[in-house]
Parts: sequence; C-alpha cells; structure tokens
Amino acid sequence: MLLASLTLLLAPASPAQGGPVDLPSGLPFPTLRPTTYDLKDLAAGEAELEPERLWHYARPHRVLTGQGDWDFAQARVDRAEALADINGWDREEREAWAAATAPEPVQLRYRITQGDQVLSGGMQPILPGTPVTLGHAMQRYVVADFNVEIAQNSSIVDPDIRPAFTGAQVGLVAVPLPGKGWWLETCVVIASRGESGTIDLGNPGMVGKSRDERMIQEFSGSILLTPQAEQTIELGDGIKLQFTIDEAPGPGKQAAGQAIRVDVSSLALSDDLDQVLEDFDSSIVWAHPSGLLLLDADSGSRAADEILRIAGQASTVDLQLQSSSDSTEGLLKLQGVAGREYLFASGRATDILADWDVEVASRARLADPQFERIFIGWSGSMGAELVGGALAESQCSVVCSGVLNPQAVPLVLAAAEPGADGQDGQPAVTGMINQLSCWSTRFHFNGPLEEYTATRSVPQEARESGSISLTVRAAPVR
Repeated sequence: MLLASLTLLLAPASPAQGGPVDLPSGLPFPTLRPTTYDLKDLAAGEAELEPERLWHYARPHRVLTGQGDWDFAQARVDRAEALADINGWDREEREAWAAATAPEPVQLRYRITQGDQVLSGGMQPILPGTPVTLGHAMQRYVVADFNVEIAQNSSIVDPDIRPAFTGAQVGLVAVPLPGKGWWLETCVVIASRGESGTIDLGNPGMVGKSRDERMIQEFSGSILLTPQAEQTIELGDGIKLQFTIDEAPGPGKQAAGQAIRVDVSSLALSDDLDQVLEDFDSSIVWAHPSGLLLLDADSGSRAADEILRIAGQASTVDLQLQSSSDSTEGLLKLQGVAGREYLFASGRATDILADWDVEVASRARLADPQFERIFIGWSGSMGAELVGGALAESQCSVVCSGVLNPQAVPLVLAAAEPGADGQDGQPAVTGMINQLSCWSTRFHFNGPLEEYTATRSVPQEARESGSISLTVRAAPVR
C-alpha cells in the first residue's frame, strides 16, 4: 500500500554548520529540498512529512522507515514474550528461542548502471525485515530562497539555506516470500548536477542566488527475487538497477511448544493481512501488523499451511512504458508484482524566478523574490491486476511536461522617487522574472489490454512532430 504520508525521523542538523542529514535507514536522499523547519521538527520526531515534499514522484512504502508497525526487530521480541507466556517459559528459555529463530543475514548484490558506467554497486549483507540504504550521496547547502525583513528605514534579506543532494542511492527491505524467494520493497533515487550558474535577479541589492538544477531519476515499488536469479529494473536515460539474493528464505512456520510460529510479512506489505486474520481468527493466538503470527498448536496446523499458501500466491507481470516522438525512449521496464503500483520520475528539476513580493514600511521598500521549482520530463505510475493467471486490468497515469522559450524579462517594480526638503529620495526597485510557458500532457488508461499506444498533441514549438506517443505493455510472466 502506497501512503499519502510518511513519518521520517532525521538526526539534528544545522545548515549553517553544514551538519549531516540522516534519513531513516531505508530511505534514499530526497530530490526536493527539505526546509530548515522540516529538519528541526523531524529531528525531534514531532512531525509527519508528505512524500511530495521530499521526492518529485516516488512514494516509498512506510516499511522503509523501520518505525512503528514495521519495526521487525521489536516485533520478534514481542512475539518471544507472548510465546513465553503461552508456554510458561522462563527468561532464559525465551531468550534461547528468540536467538535460535533470529533471521540470518543474506547477501544482496546490487548494481546501478548507465550504459557502460557503474553509478553504484556492491555486495551487502542484509537482515530480512530490516531496511537499509545502499549507494552514495553528496550533500551541499544551497540558497533556496530569500526572506525579506523590513522596518523603518532599514531592510535586510535573510537567505533560506537548505540541503541538496546528488548521487545514487537505493532504499530497500527484503522479507521472505514462502516458497518463492524474497519480496523486495525499494525506493531508488539518482540525481546529478545539471547546468548551474547564477540567477540574474535584476536587483543590485540581491546577488548570488545559484540555479540548483539537477537531472532526476526516481522509482519506487515492489519486486520479487528468486534465489540466484538477477532481477533488473530499467529506467529512462539507459539506467538499469540489478538485484540478486542467492540464499533461499528459511521455513515459514515452526513448532514452538503450544503454538506454531508463522512468518508472512509479504501479506502485510501487500495489505492483505487483515483479511487473513479475519478468516483464521479462531486459530490465531497472537499477531503483529508486520506479519509475524502465532497459531494454536492443536487447531492451527492446517490454518498455518493455508496462510502460507496464500502468502506465496504473489504473481509477476511484465510491465513496460515507452515513449516516442522523434526517437524511442524507454521509461520503465520490469517484472512487477500483480496488483502493485510502480511510480517513477525521469527528467530535469530546476529553479525559476517566478514572482516578486514588494514590502514597504515607512521610507524603506524592498522586493522579495519568489522562487519555484519546476520538473521537466516524465512522471507517473503503472501497474496490472491478474485474475486466474490472466490479465484482468492494466493501468497507467503518466504526465509529460516541458517548457517553451524561457525568457528573463526585466521589471521595474517601483520607480525612483525624488527627495523633498533636501532629503534623499527613494531609488527605483528593479528585478527580473523568468517568463516561460509550461506545457504538459497526460496519458491515462485502465483496461484489460496487454498493449496499447496513445498519442497526444503538444505545442508545435516543443517537438518537430507536434505530438508524442506512449506505449504501455503489461502481460503475465509465463
């Protein structure tokens, strides 16, 4: 289930001192710039932040925060205590059982490539159910905006300094999928510096605001890993993500005195756990939202087998998005999980000077520049449903956006005013503004088609053809 909100706990950071920003262990760096106020609230654990304020389009599953309902380590401790109560174990017996059933680390191999270039990669031991972030990031602080303060005859501009990141990172968590392998929840972010330079504000009192432009790739979603088989996700600009886990998961159930231990975290990740708990309520003696269960030893054996069978029913589908105008470009290609949504963004993010807010007090006046961050490229989501192994529905909602003929236009915000009675007059207030035409076209489809192509017209100035096409393919993996 993809969330509308996401709780992030950040370590305290002082932008003025250039301190590090520590995201939760399963989240890659943001491609949007969090504000200083966000960082203070999040460092204190007092706020929830919508994904839209961190990423352009990726929506990481809340399991990647490793918090609350998705704290698997704490869930195992709680289950051991519940099992000790059921069996009458003392502390030593409880700890011995917990140690004997603790998950073993598995080796994950991953690579992020672009053509022949390896952007990131390596081998990392990970614990099932524990979120981690892999890859690298570079952090710097940029002037994101100016806050103008004015009183009496004085005025001052307070720069809004925020962290900005570049690099290639993968946030992921792997949980066992009984009888198949591993269910991998992942969020991927790749960002590189684009054209920079200083934004001309057209105001002699304000200089030095750099244009923070970055090339962005984002992806979030679920994939299934079969032991020893490499799984590949293809994004735009020739970027490939490759994952491999050689080890098979351990048994999904185990006798534990007067109870049966059952692990079906994949059901919790796919939002099916509530229905399973309702269907087998009479046999379940303890349950956790992460999918760790205890069933009654006398009546729960058949129920355990059925729950594991349901958990192992995850089916895979081939999903592909491809655009074409003058040339053909692959936007997204992977083997996904049926019934899951896959979100991506591929393009360029940049600052523009969009407006001015003039403030006046007594004999002082100053214009406050207003900046916006725009995204130019492709973003959207896709997925497919299977019924009885056949394609029941495929869906996509994708937006292509761009700009036309951007121009920096000088403005006179206030004319100069002569002084009176020998006093100094008011100087003119000037500024620039980035005038541009933003265009976008949306592709949206729902239906049981394995392949469909849609064509949309775009402004003639945007592309020589005046149109752009999107081809969507979805088919069961045979």
